[in-house]
Amino acid sequence: MLTEDILIKKVLLLESLVEQIQAELTQRAYIYAEEQQNRTTFKEMKKVSEDFAYNSL
Repeated sequence: MLTEDILIKKVLLLESLVEQIQAELTQRAYIYAEEQQNRTTFKEMKKVSEDFAYNSL
C-alpha cells in the first residue's frame, strides 16, 4: 500500500512536469514564430528601402 501511494505521487509529479514542459515548449514556439516573422518583415522593409533608393537615382 505504501509503495502504491509513492508510485501514485511520482506519477502525478511526472504528469505535472510534463505539463510544465509542454507549456514552456509552446511558449518558445510562439516566440520563435514571432522572431521569424520579424526577420521576414525586416527583410521586406530592407528590400523596399533598397528598391526605393535605386529607383530614386
